[in-house]
Amino acid sequence: TTLFRSDTYSFEVERCDSASYPGLECLYRTHYVRLDVLEGGLDLFSACGLPEGNDFETTESTTAGIKRHYWKWSTMDEARRDRVKKFAPHTGIEPVEEVATGNGNLLDLTAEAELRQALLRDGVDVEQLGTGKAKSVSQLWKEVQEKSCVLELDPNTGKLQRVVEPVFIQL
Repeated sequence: TTLFRSDTYSFEVERCDSASYPGLECLYRTHYVRLDVLEGGLDLFSACGLPEGNDFETTESTTAGIKRHYWKWSTMDEARRDRVKKFAPHTGIEPVEEVATGNGNLLDLTAEAELRQALLRDGVDVEQLGTGKAKSVSQLWKEVQEKSCVLELDPNTGKLQRVVEPVFIQL
């Protein structure tokens, strides 16, 4: 149905202060992969606008109600021209042999209160979270619960870091 193109895989690591959670370092481990959709797999992707490349939408249930996501297919040239966020800027994908990826000690938190304590221990101003454009401690806890991110201790500093692993798939 699909063919994973291991020859085009690449991996990028980026550390930054989280804009969503000021004071909390974030580690992005971004994966770039290519899948070739074989003829037998076209039906699997029909809800995603393939094979014609039509726009499509998905929905997500949240505590605030139903959230709609709108998707548009782009050629690689269009994505680069439009400067799609985190889209691989290079024309060829170079495999990466070794990368320092973190994978420090995963935190095994069982309650939002434990998360709040861990943030405070590492000097994050939790009162700043949830104000302005910053997300709240509750929103971070939800991300952890739904596995949108993981929290681990940075092996170099011993401080808490939020780890996100986006995957960009080229079809």
